[in-house]
Amino acid sequence: MKHPADLITRRQKREVLHHQHETPRDVLDGADKFGPDLVKLEPQHSLATVDARRALLDAEKPFIQRFEYSDVPGYSMVKVYPDRVDVDVYIGLGRDRWRSPELSRGVSPT
Repeated sequence: MKHPADLITRRQKREVLHHQHETPRDVLDGADKFGPDLVKLEPQHSLATVDARRALLDAEKPFIQRFEYSDVPGYSMVKVYPDRVDVDVYIGLGRDRWRSPELSRGVSPT
């Protein structure tokens, strides 16, 4: 078994941005992309709880109206207005927006 400090170091190394421009992986867009198979995106995460996490994702699926996912380092800026919420997503250390989804678009109030 690895020493806990080694695991923390590995996690930190993975989070370091090495390039100004990064390439998104596992880009998913649409409510139909949400479901139990999302556990496959992190196949080594908590192997003992895979079945429970799949069941939870399946139970949540009917309530998901919009879904977007990507695995890419970067940053985002959230803007809150009286009538909507927007976010600007930037990849890596770049200054060009990658995406600007209006978070409240297409979501009906509950």
